Amino acid sequence: MSDSPNGFLPDKVEKLFVRKVQFLTNMLIKINVTPNVVTISSLILGIFAGILLALEHKLLGLVFLILMGLADILDGQLATTKKLTSSFGAVLDSTVDRYSEAFVFMGLGVYFFQQDQPGLILVIGFAMLGSISASYVKAKAESLNYDCPVGLMQRSERIVILAIGLLFPDMLLKFVLIIIAVMTNVTVVQRVIYVKKAIEKAGNREFESE
Repeated sequence: MSDSPNGFLPDKVEKLFVRKVQFLTNMLIKINVTPNVVTISSLILGIFAGILLALEHKLLGLVFLILMGLADILDGQLATTKKLTSSFGAVLDSTVDRYSEAFVFMGLGVYFFQQDQPGLILVIGFAMLGSISASYVKAKAESLNYDCPVGLMQRSERIVILAIGLLFPDMLLKFVLIIIAVMTNVTVVQRVIYVKKAIEKAGNREFESE
């Protein structure tokens, strides 16, 4: 679920939660569910979360958002446990993550438009742009064989903080969206700078070895 273990959520908390849901992974193994099926399920759950939010059903939208995040954990656990990791599975998972998150943000955009607060759409747009770009920078760096284990606002953090915002009145939800909009784009800058330094360091090593 998490892009890397350096967000504001303690790594121990994330690992504890992952261990607690291992029994669900074991159940999926028993009924021969494949990781890609769970990945597609997370997309469907994200679509429903977005639709429910657009229809102003915040609590139901929250439930589907949590289920989406859970499915995102389970597909990785399932692939690792059954040793079914594959390049295509990684691409599918990354692609679905972006789409499912975008549907949630779009649902929130419709929600606030109906609340006569179109200004929030711009904030949501920046939040969605930052979320997608942060993941893209990491994926691009890794495709060039550079690790990118940094970022204050990663996918797990985004889902957790958004879920908290949905539990409370719109005023807090607006504040949460502003935090996501700012911090996801800060994460993009963090990652770009980190990768730049890593590339320069690798270049220096190659120069010294010659």
